[in-house]
Formats: sequence, structure tokens, C-alpha cells
Amino acid sequence: MQRFSVTEEEEKSMWDTYISNPTQENKNILVACYDGYVNAIAANFFADRQVADIQFNEYKQYGLIGLLEALERFKPGQGVRFKTYATHRIRGAILSGIEKHSEQQQQISHLARLRQERMRSLLNHQAKAGKQDAFLELAEVAFGLAIGIMLEGTTLVEKEDPQVQSEVYKKRELHDLSKLIARLIELLPQQEQQVLQLHYYQKKGFDEISLSLSVTKGRVSQIHKKAILGLQRYYDELKLHRIDY
Repeated sequence: MQRFSVTEEEEKSMWDTYISNPTQENKNILVACYDGYVNAIAANFFADRQVADIQFNEYKQYGLIGLLEALERFKPGQGVRFKTYATHRIRGAILSGIEKHSEQQQQISHLARLRQERMRSLLNHQAKAGKQDAFLELAEVAFGLAIGIMLEGTTLVEKEDPQVQSEVYKKRELHDLSKLIARLIELLPQQEQQVLQLHYYQKKGFDEISLSLSVTKGRVSQIHKKAILGLQRYYDELKLHRIDY
């Protein structure tokens, strides 16, 4: 975007033109006029950044969002210069953007930790069960991870997109499988149900679950794997007997 500096008279003329003819072109002229100002505010935030993984362009983009909001709501002729009015919105938009970014990163990191715990749970305790075929071990892990994906998607499958028929079908299928898994969970012992509900539905890590159930973290890992294998057994029985679910 081209930046340029203007005098106070030129700025007023731009506003007069925009107010009398509020086209996108005239709005773009105003945005270009204040682009350097947004850049300066974003640069100050970036210099004092606390979140290392946010790039300067993202700060700038958040600031431009605030600028556009200010352009939409500003009423000239009330004795306040636009920059004074816009500063609050530009800064607020940057702060809001940083906060949302941080929350999203925390959620992503938390979910990644949960998945790592599941993987370790499914891979551990093989020695106690004795040696078995490597392919069967891999199949157990794959099934367990698939169960996790279905349980994670339970709250999402309701959001169907009617514009894409194939996607609707896939989401419907996931919805039906998730409902089946939820019904199979009810067949498990109470402690195994609790671990799955706390871990998958409430997104609690094994540390938190161990405190809730007054058992060790290692025991939670064992219960998790036992529950997953139990679901696999029930699911296989349904297919074997061709039970209509």
C-alpha cells in the first residue's frame, strides 16, 4: 500500500470528498493516508512484544482492522481529529488480535500435549501383555488414535455445510460413528468411562485426571489404554454379529 504524508488541509479535503461520495476508492485513499500512522503504532507494539511467534505483519494487519472500524464509525465535525479518535481503536484491535492469537496457540499446544499422552498410553504396557505381532500392535495404536479423532470431532459434526453434499455425507458419517462410540463408552467400567470423558470431552490431561480420581498418572495411562482396547473389542463384536447400530 502506498503511503504518503498530507497536511491538515489535505486531510480535511479527503474527508470531505469521502463524506460526499463514500466510494471504496475514496475510502482506500483515506486508508493509504493513515497507513503510516498504523505502521508506527504496530511497530511500537512489536518492539515491546511478549509473544515471539507473531510477526510484524500480523500486528500491522490487526491495526488496519482497527483503522477500518474507526473509518466506519468516525463522525467528522465533532471537534475531534480522526487520529485521536482512531488511536484507541487501532491499539485495541492490536491487543485483541494478540490475545486471540495467544489463546489459539495455547489451545493448539494443549491439544498437542493431550495427543502425545494418548500416543504414549497406547504404546506403553506392551511388555506386560506379552509379545504380539507388530502389525497388531500398530493396528491397536491406529484404532486408538482414530477413536480420539472421532471423540474430538463430536462437538463439530453438528455444523453441517449444506452447500457441499460430499462434506455433508462425511460429517454425517462421522456424527454416526461418534454417537456409536459414545454408546459403547457406556458399556465400559465406570472408572474407564470417567477417564475417557475427562480426557476427550473435558480436554483434561492425565495429570489433572490423576488428581480427580486419586490415582497416579501412570495408572490413568493404563486405564486409558484399557478403555480404548475395550471399545475396540465392543466395536469388533458389533461388526462380527452385524448388529444394527
